[in-house]
Amino acid sequence: MGGEITWECIPVGQPYAGKFFFYLRLYRDCDAISYGQTQTLYSTSPAGNIYLTLISGYPKNLSTGCKSSSFSGVNFIDCNSYPSNGAVTEYLYKSAPVEINGIPPAIGWTFYLTSCCRNYADNFSGYPNYFIRSKMYPYNNNNVYPCFDNSPQFVEPAQPIVSGGYPAVISNATFDKELDSLVYEWGVPMVNSNTTISYNTSYSYTHPLPGPSQNINNVSATINPKNGFIYYESHTEGMFLTCIKVSSYRCGQLVAENWREILVNIKNQTNNSPPIIDIGLDSNNNLIDTVVVGDIVSFPINVNDIQFLPDGNMQTVTFNAFSTMFGTYIPANGSTPATYSSTTGCIQPPCATLTPAPSAGIPITGNFGTTVQFNWTVECAHTQINIGCGLTSNVHEFYYKVKDDYCPLPANNFIKHTIVVMPVQYKYSTEIQCINKLQNNNFEVKWNPINDTTGRFLYYIIHFINPDDIETVDTIYNMGENTYIYNNSTNYDYIKCSIETKANFSHISNNSSLIKNLELSSVVYEPCQANLQWPALSNSMDSIYYKIFRKTENTPWTLIDSTTSLLYLDVGSLDQNFYYKIQSEDVFVYDSLGNHIIKNSSSNIIGTTKFLNIGSDTTICINHNLTLNSNGFNATIYQWSNGSTDSYIDIMASDLGLGSHNIWLNATNATACNTSDTVTITVEACTSIKELDNKISIEISPNPSDGMFIIKMENMNEDNYSLEIIDMKAAVIIKEEILEKEFKIDLSSYPAGNYLLRIKSKEYNTQQKLILK
Repeated sequence: MGGEITWECIPVGQPYAGKFFFYLRLYRDCDAISYGQTQTLYSTSPAGNIYLTLISGYPKNLSTGCKSSSFSGVNFIDCNSYPSNGAVTEYLYKSAPVEINGIPPAIGWTFYLTSCCRNYADNFSGYPNYFIRSKMYPYNNNNVYPCFDNSPQFVEPAQPIVSGGYPAVISNATFDKELDSLVYEWGVPMVNSNTTISYNTSYSYTHPLPGPSQNINNVSATINPKNGFIYYESHTEGMFLTCIKVSSYRCGQLVAENWREILVNIKNQTNNSPPIIDIGLDSNNNLIDTVVVGDIVSFPINVNDIQFLPDGNMQTVTFNAFSTMFGTYIPANGSTPATYSSTTGCIQPPCATLTPAPSAGIPITGNFGTTVQFNWTVECAHTQINIGCGLTSNVHEFYYKVKDDYCPLPANNFIKHTIVVMPVQYKYSTEIQCINKLQNNNFEVKWNPINDTTGRFLYYIIHFINPDDIETVDTIYNMGENTYIYNNSTNYDYIKCSIETKANFSHISNNSSLIKNLELSSVVYEPCQANLQWPALSNSMDSIYYKIFRKTENTPWTLIDSTTSLLYLDVGSLDQNFYYKIQSEDVFVYDSLGNHIIKNSSSNIIGTTKFLNIGSDTTICINHNLTLNSNGFNATIYQWSNGSTDSYIDIMASDLGLGSHNIWLNATNATACNTSDTVTITVEACTSIKELDNKISIEISPNPSDGMFIIKMENMNEDNYSLEIIDMKAAVIIKEEILEKEFKIDLSSYPAGNYLLRIKSKEYNTQQKLILK
């Protein structure tokens, strides 16, 4: 199924220091012939053949980790139970200490394993040989004995079974002990040292997964060169050979190349989506933050997955993390949760910590999600880690992985978080946030105050530059102050400002100048269009070009147009979340130190919600009913999948029958804007959980509601009943006992959206959706 080759330099102070350990990781289809206890690694280095032995504890079963005992009739992906369903085992081999005495040539030394034959795949023909390899390159003409470099190490095993049917990500994250720079790209699979594999039509080594030519709904796979994450959306199932190349650079020189080959088994699973990782910042899969020495970096990592398992139980989410800056794992002790040491175990203390913290064998788990707290105090040492060439690295990487336990194939999600640590003097850089003209005609300037823990701060000097003169207007001695009001007695239409920071060891000036910070003062959403409006950057500058950017939650910012006007009409289907920002061209302005070129951009981003939303996918019992409606989308024409033309429909589960059913609404408003939405209703027999069916009836009115819901229950028996209200982040926001047959639930203080009402007793358990307008 694939594999990779890596090596480890044995450090000074350990036995066999200066030699290498070589590692070979192989993946095998559980139905295939087993690998032996030893393997021979070939090389073009002076070491020649290298012999490796299987490490104790291997092979390991790479089963998908779903709750196999909870579901009947599901063919799980597991070597022991269902080996023919795509299950894979992992083998890890290690060499004895290997001495390599010499200097690699310019083309490098190759370490490889080759044999017959590859498994069947849909993107190439036949069963050609496999050729797994890695390469070691020269560095500054140094002899590699004693050794000085470790190859990049993969953080986790490859993913031989991945989800199809929705946008997904495959992680190939690695780390390097010397903090060498890593670059990721598609690799070329080889049959032997001179022959590349021949792909079938419409596939290639840079396009190994199904694309639009196989299914118009497919999105071709791309690889992020900074973190190795592969993003794809495939509605085409099958087996597909992929190859990822990781190149390691030290001080600008290529020192190592590693290839990971894996035969990827894509299985469509449209009724389960990956858990969401929210680190409370700017959640995307290549997040970079810049902090300053002395800062305490602290934020929660929230993991959410509000979906249910096929048996109706809550999904369990597993959280894992990795970084060379995490300290030694400290197990839980009584009521004290597990954490990482802040003093030992990382490459440069103080170490970063997580609470609670996962380990290799003990991940953090939680129903519907979990929360982990990140803490790290950054110090000068984090800007001065020597990487061997007189340079230092201040870039620190953290990887987070989450997985649910849906069967037969759990969904995964990954995030790489990069923290860049800057020296302390950057604390004295002061940046103006915005200048506003108040209703009384005065000007208000706001800036980011510095955070000086050394006691060297003296004061801020406020300069205003009006059309006639440069004026020093005040001195502020409060370091935490960030606002100043300028008395505009001369009634200037606009003004510029500069903030200068003084410290007692030097005079550090950072005269940030702005005319006015651009802000979207108005975004009016109408059917199929958005009207944008913003104030002028300055009434003294003509023909300034304003750039309009747009994005969705899953796509980057895209420049859609530019204009000299202060109005813009974005026309098109807005049946998704769109966000906008405005940015001006570079503007030439003056301050107290001379000329500055400033790029002004919006400080606020405004978005819209879907015009049509009939709800989310849900599961109901065969004896229940459900109401779907347009949720406030005022249309002139409604067309439901069952032929109804009303703004709502009542669905009887018994009429649908057992199984999954797609219910859709197509709506057209007075401006001929046409939009649609679909939900999947899954009807189950509910034999594993006793439902509140014939004995008790539940009536909810109104539903949807502006905030107040009236719940009526009939035929209650002697059991004690309780209720829970669960929001879309899987948080229980209300929990109380039921004392009356008729009662009210007030959600008016909560945001609009879908909520889950769950009613339970010792014997009964049922749930219904509440729609808050």
